[in-house]
Amino acid sequence: MCRRINQGLLVSECYRELDAQLKFRETLKNADKEEEIAYVNSMKEDLAKYEEEVKHKTEKQLEKRKHYAFELKKQIEETKNAEAAKEREIFEAGKQDQINMEKYLQDIKEFEAQQVSL
Repeated sequence: MCRRINQGLLVSECYRELDAQLKFRETLKNADKEEEIAYVNSMKEDLAKYEEEVKHKTEKQLEKRKHYAFELKKQIEETKNAEAAKEREIFEAGKQDQINMEKYLQDIKEFEAQQVSL
């Protein structure tokens, strides 16, 4: 009878030990799973940050290019306007030279006409 009680206690102790081991393994498994989930979430956050940085950098480069294009167009327009103003100035100077020559020739004709009539 004692033997059976001892065997029963031993079996009971073994089951309790086995149950504790199974619970411990389950706890380790859950801890690993939680650690893996935390790692995956961390990677997702890092990826989101990286994508945001790339997006911000791309937008900044695009803004720089737009600003550069605007400044370049502005400079081209200013050069074009300066050239047009210079051409107008040359044209006006040529026109004034022609008027002055015509007046000079007219004055010479008048002077010659006065000389002939004297």
